[in-house]
Amino acid sequence: MLVVLSGGLSNIDLEPLEVALATVHFPTVGSRSQKPKAGWPDGRRKFGEVSGAIKAVLAQNGGEMRMKTIHAEVERLLGGEVSFQSVADYLLKNSKGPKPLFERPRYGHYRLLD
Repeated sequence: MLVVLSGGLSNIDLEPLEVALATVHFPTVGSRSQKPKAGWPDGRRKFGEVSGAIKAVLAQNGGEMRMKTIHAEVERLLGGEVSFQSVADYLLKNSKGPKPLFERPRYGHYRLLD
């Protein structure tokens, strides 16, 4: 079987494609066009930044706070999103053990220990 291509399908004009590709900006590896959001290039925060903010929020309030409110204030203080689970995990882990940082007077509420 012999297939013959007609001129309209076999000889496409590549010039518009070349012009379009020449005007597109492809970022190179290591390009510094955008600053990272936090301490790591992938957006993670610097070590201790979230825990420091949690302590600062509770110290500023001076009393018992709801975990949801603590999370909102940490995000406001750091100027960006913070995982709710990160805040909850830090509070829960550091309210137990021989030297706790926080007291959990009731479910979902925490206060900073002196």
